[in-house]
Amino acid sequence: MSRVGFLTIGQSPRTDVLSDIQEYLKGLEIVEAGALDGLTREYIETNLAPRAGETLLVTRMRDGSEVIIAEERILPLMQERVRWLEEQGVEVIAVLCSGSFPEF
Repeated sequence: MSRVGFLTIGQSPRTDVLSDIQEYLKGLEIVEAGALDGLTREYIETNLAPRAGETLLVTRMRDGSEVIIAEERILPLMQERVRWLEEQGVEVIAVLCSGSFPEF
């Protein structure tokens, strides 16, 4: 079975988003990853919040609550999750965010 990866800038799983997509992906195994997976709100607010001149992004924690992060600080974490998804054998990775990101 082919595997498709979905990467969010917040925490996974994102059932609010993937529930709408899953019906179109029958026959594919879905693997989710979140750039903030494994991180506490305290860590995120202390280390990933935007500072002067940084780009603000709003995303969701696993419990559905919102958190504000800096794009510049989340990119390295996204790259780590891309590598992890590749290690899981996914063939395609989709970023679940309305923003624009560089190629990983």
